[in-house]
Parts: sequence; structure tokens; C-alpha cells
Amino acid sequence: MDAKELSVDTLGKLRAAGNDITKVVNQSIERGWTGLFELKDQPKTAPSGGKFNASEAMRRRREERGGEQEPVEDENVIDV
Repeated sequence: MDAKELSVDTLGKLRAAGNDITKVVNQSIERGWTGLFELKDQPKTAPSGGKFNASEAMRRRREERGGEQEPVEDENVIDV
């Protein structure tokens, strides 16, 4: 199992445990972690049962920030 498969597997387990996987990834990035971990100081939500939808996650994040558009910088782009 490579790092990508391991991360997807970990996200699946965290999602099944009620963690919002978008918030899990953001938490790891914001705290400079190299792994994916259960949310700290966040209430858990029930899993939606569907696949991860990046567009929907970005829309929700924009709403959480009051509709602000985040600046795009080359250093923030991750090729997968």
C-alpha cells in the first residue's frame, strides 16, 4: 500500500467514525502535520454515505468564510 492509498483508507475510517474529511485534511495542513487524524475540538457529524465531492466541499468552505473567495497561489496547488 502506498502513501496515497493509505491516506484514502485513513480518511474512509475517519469519515465512518463521523469526522468531516474536508476538515480532517484542513486540520492536518493548518497544523503542519504529516498524517491525517481525528478532528480536535470539533463535533463529529454523521457520514453522508456518498463519495467525496470537491466542488461541494469548496462551496461549503466558502459559505463558512462568509462567501469570500480564497486567493489562489501556486504554492497552494497540490498535484495528485
